[in-house]
Amino acid sequence: MTDIYSFIESRTAEINAIETPILTNIVFNEIFNDKVSKFLKEKSFNTKIKNILPYDKLVNENTTF
Repeated sequence: MTDIYSFIESRTAEINAIETPILTNIVFNEIFNDKVSKFLKEKSFNTKIKNILPYDKLVNENTTF
């Protein structure tokens, strides 16, 4: 299994067995409200998160799927 599609295909029975969808009660406009949006746009947050989580490296070197 080298890609996400093969992984999902291998888990088809397990995925189809889910009777109650997980996390369906999340209201996204409550997660991304004005206060959160403002915080995420702050330069200090962006600088800190880039140092903590090098996203490009994480994505490019991901071998999970």
